[in-house]
Amino acid sequence: MKVNIVCRTIKTSRADGVLPRFAQALADETGWSLSQAPITGVDLNYWICYITYAQYHSDWHFTPVAGWFTHYEQGTQFKEFWWELAANNLDLRLTSADMYRKMLEPFGMTKMVTPPIDQYAFSIADKAEHDKPVVGVSGFVHPGGRKGEKLVARLAGSKLGRKIEMKGSGRGWPVPTVERRISKLPAFYNSLDVFLCSSLMEGVPAPPLEALACGIPVVIPRGVGLLDSLPDHEGIHRYMRGDYDDMERAVREAVGAGSVNRESLRATVKPFTAKSWAKTHEEAFSALLDSAAPIYAESDRHGARGAFYVAFGGPARKCARASMTTFKQHNPGVRVAVVSDRAIGPEDRFIEGKDEDIGGRAAKTQIYDLAPQGWQYVMYLDADTEIVDSGEFLFQVLQDGWDMVICKNPGKYHIASKMVRSDNKDECEATFDVLGTSELIQLNGGVFAFQRNERTAAFFRCWHEEWHRWGKRDQAALLRALWKHPIRLYVLGNEWNTITRYDPPEKAAFLLHYPMTARRWRGKVRGRSDSQEAWARVRAWEKGNG
Repeated sequence: MKVNIVCRTIKTSRADGVLPRFAQALADETGWSLSQAPITGVDLNYWICYITYAQYHSDWHFTPVAGWFTHYEQGTQFKEFWWELAANNLDLRLTSADMYRKMLEPFGMTKMVTPPIDQYAFSIADKAEHDKPVVGVSGFVHPGGRKGEKLVARLAGSKLGRKIEMKGSGRGWPVPTVERRISKLPAFYNSLDVFLCSSLMEGVPAPPLEALACGIPVVIPRGVGLLDSLPDHEGIHRYMRGDYDDMERAVREAVGAGSVNRESLRATVKPFTAKSWAKTHEEAFSALLDSAAPIYAESDRHGARGAFYVAFGGPARKCARASMTTFKQHNPGVRVAVVSDRAIGPEDRFIEGKDEDIGGRAAKTQIYDLAPQGWQYVMYLDADTEIVDSGEFLFQVLQDGWDMVICKNPGKYHIASKMVRSDNKDECEATFDVLGTSELIQLNGGVFAFQRNERTAAFFRCWHEEWHRWGKRDQAALLRALWKHPIRLYVLGNEWNTITRYDPPEKAAFLLHYPMTARRWRGKVRGRSDSQEAWARVRAWEKGNG
């Protein structure tokens, strides 16, 4: 198989870091190519870090894609977002910790891989005797505290801390620290009596494994990375993650334990080799590429996309026929579905629906469940629209990680307070009570697009329930649903939904919207749009218009 490994920092000053080293080890062992960005002409592109994929390459769709998930940084919003974006969109998720395997499996195919430690470089060397036990820490401390540096500072200032010597390698530790190149790290580990890992969250982590490869006793937290998978062994001392008192106990136990069999301790990390790293990757990639399930669709690697219309009644069907035709002219390859009581013509998928209310809003607000389930990205278009350019940008917004994209109302009706009419005043007042204000952007539900996920499923089902409570227009229900189920909403201006009654047609970036032309009644319906009064209004209009 031909695989390309993507590592953004491989040719930078940071090439000495853990990720570039692991990427290089995989390339050396397998002969796979290694680059800073994905390439074509291979069977698969593999991101050595899921964050790089999510930040820079989530729109890549020329090959199947896989990524290595190091750690889930809960509480850091943008990293939580990148994790979910990558987990949703990658074809294969790899991790080295069982705790993250369980998190990733609901998203799709997930496999475990064994990280590599250079056991030739990290090996046992002579160690000098010390007047005080020497306890070391290693790594680069980042904002947020996940390395547990506050625990280290507390230990250094404690009674136990004054009886030991503490030193660090890397950057940011609250003890004497030297930034060392990788070639100097084995000597650092071999100078220690005990290595301490104080981390609160990690993907592997490498330093305790490197210390063990040098035959150095370690103090490690439970519930961090893959450390729980290490065997119980003399010289491996455990404590509860983030618990200072338990950590101090484990350090005291380690420094007081006396000598250990360093060769036996080194044997505990025997499985962590470049060969195992390569073998577990090859097995995982083979499982993906040999899978009977479709991995890659020519239309879009992220998943299928489509446009969704609702058209009940003669005027709506006539408008939808014209709109679908223009949509296909500007968006070849994007499939089109319509909900109606009979087929119209240009659609790729006819969905027979119940003509439940005079405005078709019951079907519209059930779009999540009515649209073809194989579509990952769904665009809704009112029937009374004419497409004048590609809608690709709306899909691109979704591929960049937004849950939904929608347009604001025209300037004259730009805030929610402007939607109040005599026939919807009661619902509007109830809505403003829920929201706490009427002074917020008013959204136009005539054009929007969304991607399928748990958030949008909850939002759309709530939108339908909220619409059904009043059975009138759907804008107030939309605001209430957003209030109850917030989503990542991207709001566009009216150039993407150009309502010709209010905006000049020459400014349209996507479509022209001709309000009222698809309606099968005139005037106001003061009750529900699925009431006998409403249907009587439709029958009267149809009788008068043939």
